[in-house]
Amino acid sequence: MQVFLHEFITSGALNGQPLPDSLLREGAAMHRAVAKSLLAIEGVEVVTTRDHRIAALDVPGLSERAVSDPGEEANEFRSLSAGSAKTLIIAPEINGELGRRVSLAIEIAGPERVLNAPALVVAASDKWETFLRLRAAGVPTIETRLGSSGAAPGWDRPVVKPRDGAGSQSVRRLANMAPAPGDTPSFDGQSIIQPFVEGRWMSCTALFRPDGGVDLLPPAEQGIANDGTFSYLGGSIPARCEASRLHELALRAIRAVAGDGARPVGGVGVDFVENAKDGELLVCEVNPRFTTSFVAAVELAETNLLAGLLATGVPSPRWKPGRLEFDASGHVRRPRSVR
Repeated sequence: MQVFLHEFITSGALNGQPLPDSLLREGAAMHRAVAKSLLAIEGVEVVTTRDHRIAALDVPGLSERAVSDPGEEANEFRSLSAGSAKTLIIAPEINGELGRRVSLAIEIAGPERVLNAPALVVAASDKWETFLRLRAAGVPTIETRLGSSGAAPGWDRPVVKPRDGAGSQSVRRLANMAPAPGDTPSFDGQSIIQPFVEGRWMSCTALFRPDGGVDLLPPAEQGIANDGTFSYLGGSIPARCEASRLHELALRAIRAVAGDGARPVGGVGVDFVENAKDGELLVCEVNPRFTTSFVAAVELAETNLLAGLLATGVPSPRWKPGRLEFDASGHVRRPRSVR
């Protein structure tokens, strides 16, 4: 079985443009981890494209096609989507890119051959729509206003995010409600405003199988910069928490955002903050794709995490004892013991 694995930042689609450093590091880490997992499944071959400006991914058995311009990448995307048994897409939500790529792959290959869920991708790629759906379903989440409202009722130094952002890209905590030009995203319909919630940041990944099953990975703790930029610093897995509490809320959030009748497929990450004031667990975002913590989850697993995406009857994952730490570039290590 041939699987076409597309990771947008490393794919060559951005030839002629600067590669965003943080997204490149995280994208390459996810690309390697997913490719290794797929190649470890008996009978699976993996093919991908790679921007000619970056080094080979160094994954044994991975077939990489180096491309040097966006037109060449687009042609390869169409050819590999059409010629592969399955296509799996990893891309940031920025500018709707993830949604466009998933829609194109489905148009070319059909929905049964694409390991992404289009309805979830469209809704979760819009943070305002995500908030509305979470609130309507009664899922605890951070209060949110649309940027064009300019309203932040009594919020001390609120947070501004792009509606279609990925990770911490262009996220800022304001010094006040009248920032200097260029200091933050503008207050318009393409941004959202939220109160700053101090607390512990965590995440959880769900792997939805095409046969309807779901595997819930151990929750991870997230390291987030405390300088107002919210830069992602990596984290550790498993988080020291009540895992079932996060698992239950993650599934509620994903199903609320996916909508009635929609069945997710593939990897979906949910970000949380545990409010330091009262311990309430709030959903921050639903990421309709693999996230960086998957890199460490692969190392923690005793079994192949992606086998259930390609075959039926695969047992649930088993986990090694202990805890792993990882950085934003996907480097994984065991924490040093404290004496």
